[in-house]
Parts: sequence; C-alpha cells; structure tokens
Amino acid sequence: MNDNKYPFLFVGDIKLIEIISQANQSNIAKNFLSEKNLKISFSIFENPENADNLISTKKRILEEKNIKGIVFFSLIQLCYSGRFDFKLLDSIVNKKLQVIFIRENIIFKNKKELINAKKELSLFINNNHRIINKFYSLGI
Repeated sequence: MNDNKYPFLFVGDIKLIEIISQANQSNIAKNFLSEKNLKISFSIFENPENADNLISTKKRILEEKNIKGIVFFSLIQLCYSGRFDFKLLDSIVNKKLQVIFIRENIIFKNKKELINAKKELSLFINNNHRIINKFYSLGI
C-alpha cells in the first residue's frame, strides 16, 4: 500500500486542549508522521461529552475507506471510560488499519502485533491511573 496515497486519520485528545491546543496536537501528529514519511488526511476531536466513549471516532472509523490507519494522541484516550477500550482497537486492526499512539510512540501494524501487546496494554490503565485521572479532569 502506497503510504502517500492512503494517509492516516488523527484523533486528538479533547481533554488536553487547555494544555495542548487542537492546532498544536494536530501539528505534533503531522510532525510525528512526517518523520516516518507518512501523512494525515484530517484531524478529528471528540466533543467533551463524548470523550469517554469516543462515539464520533468510532463512527468515523466505520465510514472511512481510504486511510492507512488511525493515529491517537495517546493511549490515555482509550482509558477515559474507566477501562481500556480493547474493542475499539480490535475493530481498527480488524479493518486492516494500523494504529499509532504518539505520546507512547507505539505502532501496531497488524492484528498479530496487537495480540502480542495485549497483556502490556491491560496493565496500562493501572500503571497510569494518576495521569489518566489528571487528563480526564482537565476536560470536565
């Protein structure tokens, strides 16, 4: 697949906009991908009231046809509901899309890589409880 023909969808973290604006998050994502010779097709941010369940993100992922993958600002975005959203990650890789988390510098290129990392990912919410709560409280 030609990386320039199929760009990524960037999902910014609405909870962080008081610290890192939407524009700056998007620029960080563009720079991160540029270093890997990849690009963003467009950026989306959840409404604050949907940040816990990522409704707009899930809908957009189902609608997208010509993307190579999804870029999240952080794994923390998948923890705002109080548990790690494995269902969302599975749905992304089941569509044969890559998943990138900028803050943690994690890239899943396929389902096998995700499966191999699930044990570590399941520990993420417990190991990062304080910062998840801190980020979550920023968006209230």
